[in-house]
Amino acid sequence: SKIPVAEADSTIVYPAKKADGIVAKISFCRKMDKKTGEIIGEGRIFTIMENENVRAFINFENIFFDDNRDLLFHVDWIGPDNKSIYQKRINLSPTDSTSEIYSSISIDPDIRKVGEYFIRLYYFRELIAEKKFELLPEFRLKTENGEAISANITLYRYISKKTGKRIGTDTIFTIKERRNVRAIVDIENSFVYRNPELLFRVEWIDSTGQPFYNKQISFLPDDSVSTIESSISISPDKREAGKYVFRVYLFQELIAESNFELLPEHRLTTIKAKNIKAKVVLYSKKDKETGQRHDEGRVFTIGKKERVRAFINIENRSEFSESKLTFRLEWIGPDGKSFYRKQIDFLPKDNKSTINTSISISPKKREPGEYCLKVYFFNQLMSENKFELR
Repeated sequence: SKIPVAEADSTIVYPAKKADGIVAKISFCRKMDKKTGEIIGEGRIFTIMENENVRAFINFENIFFDDNRDLLFHVDWIGPDNKSIYQKRINLSPTDSTSEIYSSISIDPDIRKVGEYFIRLYYFRELIAEKKFELLPEFRLKTENGEAISANITLYRYISKKTGKRIGTDTIFTIKERRNVRAIVDIENSFVYRNPELLFRVEWIDSTGQPFYNKQISFLPDDSVSTIESSISISPDKREAGKYVFRVYLFQELIAESNFELLPEHRLTTIKAKNIKAKVVLYSKKDKETGQRHDEGRVFTIGKKERVRAFINIENRSEFSESKLTFRLEWIGPDGKSFYRKQIDFLPKDNKSTINTSISISPKKREPGEYCLKVYFFNQLMSENKFELR
């Protein structure tokens, strides 16, 4: 009789009678992402859960076809009482492009009970591999001591590559091409659970109340990772203006949610944009004590420690105190190309109505010629200010 061998991945392999015979490796998971092929929740310990499955993926090595004959496999799922609960026959033909087969069983609490299970794989009725897995009781949100995991959600636009800080933290975002809303969830108190598996799910819900994207993340309490990240595109061809929700579930329990709003890209510019005006003053120096600006004008001299500064006053800001306003500044060189850009957001109920910006005009960075500072309200040009460097 053949002596089984335990592989590193815990698959029990029964060696083939012939040298270089077929070899099978079995892996278990909760699901596979249909788009990316990513395996979600891989392991050998799973928590019983409604509408969930354990999936088995079986990869083969040394597959050879004789006389174009199909290869016959059987998978047999065995319960804690050592009785078969499900069997499946699978044929691999010479025309198949894959060397993998797949099978699954439900782990719904109405069907399964806690205990040790395993799957057996037969090749032409001959046992060639088996592997065990364990089912744990249904998850309970609170422990016996009343402790529970907490999840803190932060919505933002992007992370700075230099500092790692979250930029554009907010609950109001403007729909725009090539823009995203990102969510980061800081998980706290995961240590209160002894479960070897914590299964999270994040869900994005649109203005009609319908979920349009969700993702499962498997998490181990002793993992060094303590955050979950997810993002959605808010380009105009994918999203409509309205109120949205981002939710976080632990197994099937909702543990956190955050509401946010998407504004149409041109909502303000199409209604009352003519009332928003930018008054720009260009100057070179500012008194630190009095705040008084010096050397205002349109002509500046290049120097080692010299700068051109701009003070921008946004007129009629109070008319839009309940709205988020986005301004963009562009400094243009003599070649007509932008060499520095900056975005400034005025948040709802923010009394801010001025913008300050500046550029260095040292000889190493600038050359004589005509320059320009452009001020945009969302994507609409509202001010163009030319100046000369000598």
